[in-house]
Amino acid sequence: MNYQSDYNLKDSVFYETYYLDGEKVRVYETEDGWQSAVYVEKNRHFDLVFEYTKKFDLLFDLKEDLSRILLVGGAGFSYPKHVLSSRRNTEMTVIDLDPTVYDTAMNYFYLDELFLKYPDTQDRLRFINAEGRDWLETHDEVFEAIIHDAYDGFMPAITLLTKEACETVKKHLTPDGIYTVNLPGHFSLAGSEFMLNCLHTLRQVFAHVLLVRAPAPGASENTNYVVFASDCYAQIAGMMHYDDARARVYHDKNIDAVRENYAW
Repeated sequence: MNYQSDYNLKDSVFYETYYLDGEKVRVYETEDGWQSAVYVEKNRHFDLVFEYTKKFDLLFDLKEDLSRILLVGGAGFSYPKHVLSSRRNTEMTVIDLDPTVYDTAMNYFYLDELFLKYPDTQDRLRFINAEGRDWLETHDEVFEAIIHDAYDGFMPAITLLTKEACETVKKHLTPDGIYTVNLPGHFSLAGSEFMLNCLHTLRQVFAHVLLVRAPAPGASENTNYVVFASDCYAQIAGMMHYDDARARVYHDKNIDAVRENYAW
């Protein structure tokens, strides 16, 4: 099946502004909002701006010696820069449907600086221009962690969140591998129907599905959550209790309806 209809490649703009923490950042924006940001201050080009990307680092609390990570959704390559500059034994593969994201990261988000400062990172980073689900279904590579950070507008790519998609992802993980997902939601978990459905769907495939809140500075209503799904890890710092007893399972056959009725 071809899943590329999920995505619309949109005109992008790049500009500098001040983030909620008061620091100056360069922003990668499409008509759907901010896709990525990087600190402009010279010694902070590899630091993470968004809270949810900082929570991705909890992967290394679960499995300190991660050596192979797949990231679906490249944007400004902020997380690959952070990981590759600080974890010298880790390799990352980045998949994105937009063929321009690699050049964008090189020209606007200091990926070229990463390669100059740490020459070995060029061999430890691989970019693949593809749709994530399509690529997974046509390849057999295995990773210790797979991170889903691909969005179709304001909605996470649902083609990687159905039960069938989760089963496909699991085939590409080592036995102790971790599927990590960036999800939007409300501070009130009870009001986050889409997220609870995603959690419930993941729990049909993985033994442990852990949830961590990742609010931006000053956020009080809407927020990001990061999910860590695996068959091995039952606890993580900051994990939250959630009740998915009334949630439903997403299936491939329902993708269009999920998109049509999407709300946080």
